[in-house]
Amino acid sequence: MERVLVVLLALVFQMGCISTKDTNLSLPSPTSTPVETPTPTASISPVLEEPIKPTFKSIQKKIFLKTCSPCHFGNFPKGDVSLNSLPELLQSKRQPLIMEDPGDPDTSGMMLVLMSEKDSKRMPPPPRTILSVEELDVIREWIKAEAPLE
Repeated sequence: MERVLVVLLALVFQMGCISTKDTNLSLPSPTSTPVETPTPTASISPVLEEPIKPTFKSIQKKIFLKTCSPCHFGNFPKGDVSLNSLPELLQSKRQPLIMEDPGDPDTSGMMLVLMSEKDSKRMPPPPRTILSVEELDVIREWIKAEAPLE
């Protein structure tokens, strides 16, 4: 039995050592045609983001939370300017933060600091990114509408 096993192993070894030149065997040539990737049958529709509305709740959610939260949310807001709620913002000691003349964004302390060209007065302060034109326009519209909650 041992001899049979040794002979079989020797034959297998020899078979593995035979080259294709010796036996006139030819291997198939590799194909140069790329394999096609299947295309998905279901289309993925993009999730459309809800536009910012000129209301405190929308501006708070879409602008203030992402831009102003490190400093003006929580129990101890910087500069005594709290964006936690509209009543807290309106009670700020830094009046006229929202409006001196109701409905006039040009007299709004908020618009002045948001649009300031001086880094020392600008909000958000450097190195944070300034608000986009769209964001500033929505805040301006909100102030023109006399700062509605909803």
